[in-house]
Amino acid sequence: MRIAIDVSQIVYQGTGVGRYTTELTKHLLQLKTDHQFLFYAGSLRTRHLINLFRTQSPWNQATWKLTPFSPQISDFLFNRLNLPLDPFIGKIDLFHASDWTQPRLKVPTVTTVHDLVFLKYPQTLPPLIVKTQTRRLKRVIKFADHIIADSLSTKDDLVKMYSLPETKISVIYLAHSENFYPRKSKEVERVKTKYQLTNPYLLSLNTQEPRKNLQKVIEAFKAYLHLNPHSQLDLVLVGRHGWGQKLVTDNPRIKFLGFVPDEDLPPLYTGAQVFLYPSLYEGFGLPVLEAMACGLPIITSNLSSLPEVAGEAGILIDPQDVFAIRDAIQRALTRHDFLAQQSLQQASKFSWQKTAQQTLEVYQNLIKNDK
Repeated sequence: MRIAIDVSQIVYQGTGVGRYTTELTKHLLQLKTDHQFLFYAGSLRTRHLINLFRTQSPWNQATWKLTPFSPQISDFLFNRLNLPLDPFIGKIDLFHASDWTQPRLKVPTVTTVHDLVFLKYPQTLPPLIVKTQTRRLKRVIKFADHIIADSLSTKDDLVKMYSLPETKISVIYLAHSENFYPRKSKEVERVKTKYQLTNPYLLSLNTQEPRKNLQKVIEAFKAYLHLNPHSQLDLVLVGRHGWGQKLVTDNPRIKFLGFVPDEDLPPLYTGAQVFLYPSLYEGFGLPVLEAMACGLPIITSNLSSLPEVAGEAGILIDPQDVFAIRDAIQRALTRHDFLAQQSLQQASKFSWQKTAQQTLEVYQNLIKNDK
């Protein structure tokens, strides 16, 4: 087979879609297969970032096709004007699209849908994003021959909201990069020194936006300190500001680190006491898995896909209940070693090799049924 994959999102490193595109394509190329891979990318200002991947192993094993189309231009040409992609991409047997651009093609297409936050929690996103994503998903539902969902939660939402047959959707979980594992004390101390973390700390890693529920994290931490006035714990918040009200506090025990590069994340995870992720909705929740892979006790929501990721390892709470989060912090600290071991066991169930193999099976079945 000659398999084409839209990798335009690979340039958004530090995001879930960027990690997914990077890891999936990397591990597809590492599978022992005779299939040929063609990576299509539409880019304008980010072409230099795509060229970095083109020259690196294993991505240099693939054939690349680049167009000077930004995501906005691609959306206009292939979604709104409904132009065919075939003239730009050549002869292929299957196309794996993103949920951003669903082009018209003569071959079977599979599309990954990461989440339905714009439908489930539209109030947590800017109105323009809700409108754009709703329109794009309608096109995916209409034209994609098969859909890959990151979780059973997302699949169930698609089936219920669009009356899709369950056979049209495959659940394929994401995984954590092999870089996420418990780091040695020397690496942990390097990161603590770099970010001036002198006390034990709780950690939360999120883009600052309403859906991530960080205000409740702050309130729960303050409630914990009120019950434990002699505690030396700090709260460390990692992630850029996305949109909505910017979080501000004059509490010296709450530290905002902003963006943290990938190489610092595993030791930062390892050095924490507990990881907090009470998001209101996730299509998967990759930071939860990354934290578990580094041996951290997890506190996360009992909503959407998060129970699937955390399994029996995490402490599941109502994300709207500040006192439930506070009590979970106390419980996680008390049972730290046991929960840390549970996290490592749960994380070991996920791998990008498994994700790539299951995705390849979707490709093969789709082409087989098309003949």
